[in-house]
Amino acid sequence: MAKTVQLETKAVLDHCRDLGFDVKNQLSSLEREQVDALKGRIFGGEQPNKSLTPDPGTLSSTPKTERKIHTLPTPPRKTEAILPNPSVVRVVVPPLTRAQPQYLPQKNQGIESLLNVAEAADLGKLECIPLLAEIDVEAAVFKVRQITERLCRKILRAASGIKEKELSNLNAMIDTIASKKLLSPKALHHLDSIRTLGNGATHNTDDLFAEEFTLHDVNSASSSLASVLDAAIKTGKL
Repeated sequence: MAKTVQLETKAVLDHCRDLGFDVKNQLSSLEREQVDALKGRIFGGEQPNKSLTPDPGTLSSTPKTERKIHTLPTPPRKTEAILPNPSVVRVVVPPLTRAQPQYLPQKNQGIESLLNVAEAADLGKLECIPLLAEIDVEAAVFKVRQITERLCRKILRAASGIKEKELSNLNAMIDTIASKKLLSPKALHHLDSIRTLGNGATHNTDDLFAEEFTLHDVNSASSSLASVLDAAIKTGKL
């Protein structure tokens, strides 16, 4: 209280005793009404010198300094190279290959006879037979059989009175050609040879990957097809 009224403690205590307050020392407490009465006695109605008391407003008027927070640049992440595991050994196995027969015209008289007939009849697409024979003899035999079926179907469609069920498969078509005598017995014999060769490879084994044909079979089937084509051309069936 002495600091508030800017007097010594003893003077403040004297004023308190004059006002009849029960105070013994500077540690004694005063009620709010006693404080107001003490200030009135000391200052006579005047307020203490405000120049000695700091104005709270001046404390807040001090300009604030904004602190700028600088963000440090993030260093680039290091990409770790993935190195091969030296403990893992990779073994590259080359694909299995099998020796393919090499097509030689002088050793394939059956195929050559088919090509000669095809050239005369302007059936250039039959040149695929020797190409297939070099890659896959089974594919070459089945191609000859497919051409034979289409040839028989073409011969029968040109004839009259042919029912659709007689065109259902190679067996039925050969039997119909024989019954109607559309080709010579020699040509029919060659048709039957092609049918037997193809059926034997299809029905005689349960092995999914068995190789039933050889290059000799390709030549045999090609020679038979050449004879049938020649007979069909000469009789006007093709």
